Amino acid sequence: MGGAEDGLLKACNEAVSVNADCVLTIGGGAVQDAGKFVRLWLSVATAAADEIDGEKKATVQRILAAQNKDPMPPLPPQI
Repeated sequence: MGGAEDGLLKACNEAVSVNADCVLTIGGGAVQDAGKFVRLWLSVATAAADEIDGEKKATVQRILAAQNKDPMPPLPPQI
């Protein structure tokens, strides 16, 4: 993935653009954590677009808002 924050946002946007139904991560630590953020973004991207401004692009602010949703939406699997 690479690129820290930019790489994470790119991965989130790419997952949405291909309608991913799961997230595959290879590695540990930060890679697994990044996969969790991608899963979270996948679960809320369409709703976020409807609620915010019609955009499905991931931003740090949108991901932070998504993690505070109550109830938490169902997340796609991470393998």
